[in-house]
Amino acid sequence: MAIKLTIRQPDTEKVAKVIMLDNDRILLLKRKKNQKYPEKWDLPGGHLVVGEDWEAGATREVEEETNLKIGNLEFVSKNNNKSFFKTGVWHGQLFSKSELPEHDDLMWISIDKVAELNNLSDIYLSAIREAFK
Repeated sequence: MAIKLTIRQPDTEKVAKVIMLDNDRILLLKRKKNQKYPEKWDLPGGHLVVGEDWEAGATREVEEETNLKIGNLEFVSKNNNKSFFKTGVWHGQLFSKSELPEHDDLMWISIDKVAELNNLSDIYLSAIREAFK
C-alpha cells in the first residue's frame, strides 16, 4: 500500500477574511495569547497559499478554523493585502470553543454590538459595516 503525502504550498502575503452572516449577526473568533495580534477578535480566514485563488483560500481557511464548509462568497472590500468576503451559506458543525484549532474563543455578535468591541481591528470593523450596507 502506497502512502500519499500532501505537501502544502507556502503561504503568500494575501489574506482572505470572511464575514459569516446569520441574520444580523456575524461570527468572530478570538486569537490566542501566543499569536500575532493576541486576544484580538478576528474574522475567519487567513493566508492564501501559493497558487490559490481568493475564494479557494477563503473557503479552505474558514473550514480549517471553524469546521464549516462555506459557499456563495460575495466580495465586500479590499484593504492592502486583505480581501473581505461575506456569506450567509454554510453547512457542518461549528467547532466548540474547546475544539478551535487556532483560536481561544468564538461568538456570534449582532452588527449593532460590533462597534462596542475594543479589541477588533478598525479594518475589520470597516469591512463588516460595508458588508451590511
